[in-house]
Amino acid sequence: MTESVINITPKTSPYRSQIQTRIASPGSLSSVNFYVSPSTNRNTDHHSVSNEKLQLRKLNDQFLSYIERVRLFETYNNCLNIHCEHIKNAQERIKTKLDLLKQEFHEYQQEKFNREEKDLELENEYINDTEKQVEEYKNKKQFLQHEHELYRKQIIDLQQQSIDLQVCFFCVLKK
Repeated sequence: MTESVINITPKTSPYRSQIQTRIASPGSLSSVNFYVSPSTNRNTDHHSVSNEKLQLRKLNDQFLSYIERVRLFETYNNCLNIHCEHIKNAQERIKTKLDLLKQEFHEYQQEKFNREEKDLELENEYINDTEKQVEEYKNKKQFLQHEHELYRKQIIDLQQQSIDLQVCFFCVLKK
């Protein structure tokens, strides 16, 4: 951005004081000088006034251009603010959805864990029951084998007694 300088110099002033006013004008590389002087020459005065009018018109046009640019930037800024607000709202919606999904996932994981834990408990109960049954069958088998052994011994004893009795009976008969 460049600056334009307006110089107002009263030429007839005994002090020759000069008043400078700076006006910022983007794109302008030249300075504008205004001289206010009492005219001794009418032609010079007319030329000076028309020059001042021309410069004022240019400044007015520049000022209007700045106003238009400011309005354009305000509009653009409003659009950007609205766009930022939409982005923030979208981010909030996404965050809310993400939080819900995380919560659902956590609940799903918890349910899955509880289900697997129950399944393991049931499987452990089944295994324990099966082990108890196996132990009972082993004990029963051992008991039955022991009984079988006892009965076998009794049968052997009874067979021996029967043989002894038969021998005795034949002995008695022979006599």
